[in-house]
Amino acid sequence: MASTLAGPAKSAEPLHDFAGVWARASVGCDARVSGSLRNVDKATANKFHLIGICGNGFDLIHQPVGCVASKVVGRPNIVEFSAACRVKDYPVKQLHIRITVVAKDRISFNKKDFDKNYFYIAGEYQRCSRSFTCQEGPETQLEKITPQHPGAATRFAGTWVVEKEFPLACKLDSKVTYAPDGTWEDLYKSGTWRLQGDQLIEIVREVHEEPDSAEIGKSHASKIVWDGPDKVIETFSNGKSTTLRRCPPNRTTR
Repeated sequence: MASTLAGPAKSAEPLHDFAGVWARASVGCDARVSGSLRNVDKATANKFHLIGICGNGFDLIHQPVGCVASKVVGRPNIVEFSAACRVKDYPVKQLHIRITVVAKDRISFNKKDFDKNYFYIAGEYQRCSRSFTCQEGPETQLEKITPQHPGAATRFAGTWVVEKEFPLACKLDSKVTYAPDGTWEDLYKSGTWRLQGDQLIEIVREVHEEPDSAEIGKSHASKIVWDGPDKVIETFSNGKSTTLRRCPPNRTTR
């Protein structure tokens, strides 16, 4: 990681040197890499204080918070930038943030740069991975990842498996979980989702296997037809269909 940026950063990705997932401690990295956070609720996952930094901003992973960086200036061991930040249900707020390079793959944030009543990051973080894709931007990201169809988040949220593997797969890794906040995750990938009418739109934000890295940022659309309160038929763009069953609440992982 470069410890300085020589003067104002003019690149379209001024935070590229810091790209990746960061955690307060190694236990957070271990939980992220192992995939064990897929088996806990949001409140528990938030305790690991995971941050995802991309080329032009950062997100608080497992929280509806995202910032886009601008006016980035580097000086010895410190990078300063303006950030347009968005917290769900709050207006965009401008912050001035400093990232201090502590050592290779270790950085720190100063809590004085944040408003504790809005959100804040403080202390040292260590790098868990070197790639992360942020949301589109503070003005649109939360609206885009939150299902737009009235009641869609409540109706579709849950853990789903293909019908022929139901219900055993509910206890295995061959499942996908759609959270009410508009995020989804399976064993290999995670991202954002929304329903527009009968269209399920999924965007890949992060992959857990290196060979799948080309998938990051890709959008996939499929048609959803309900066949009961906990059963849908999903038809993909290639015309193929599969039937999904929702796992009972006592077997879901999120």
